[in-house]
Amino acid sequence: MSNNDMVDISVEVEALNLDGIKQNLLDYVQKKAKISIENSVKQAGKSAQDADSSAEVAENAAVSATASARQASESLGLYYTKTQTDALLADKQNILTFDSMPATESINPVTSGGVYIALSGKQDTANLVTSLSSASTDSQYPSAKCVYDIIGNVETLLSEV
Repeated sequence: MSNNDMVDISVEVEALNLDGIKQNLLDYVQKKAKISIENSVKQAGKSAQDADSSAEVAENAAVSATASARQASESLGLYYTKTQTDALLADKQNILTFDSMPATESINPVTSGGVYIALSGKQDTANLVTSLSSASTDSQYPSAKCVYDIIGNVETLLSEV
C-alpha cells in the first residue's frame, strides 16, 4: 500500500464523516499491537526464566555428581589427599632414562632398537623339528626329545654289542 492510498482512504473516511469509526479502528489496531508486544515480552521473560532454571538444574546436577564421585572414590580408597599425591609424585622419574638393551632389574624403558636386537637372537620355533631324516635342512634344529631318542638308541645299541 502506498502513501497515496493511505491519503485516499483517510480523505474518504473524513468525507463520509465517519470519524467515530476511524477512531475505533485506530484504537483497535493500537490495542492489538500493544497486546502483541506485551505477549512477546511475556514470552521472552518466560524463556529467560526457563533458561535460568535449566542452568540452575544443570549446575545442581553437576555439583551432586561431583559429590557422589568423591564419596565413591573415598569409600573405595581411590581418593588421595594432597599430601599423598605429593608423596607419590616425589617418587616419579623427572626425566625418563632409556636403556638401549633390556637389563635385569632395570626400571627404565627400553628403546625399540634394543627390544628388536634382544628378540632377534631368539630361535625361530617354526624351524623346530621332532624327528630327523635325510630331508632335514641346516636351518632346522631338533627338539630335546628328538635328540634323546637318537642318542638313547645309539647308547642302547652300543650296550648290546
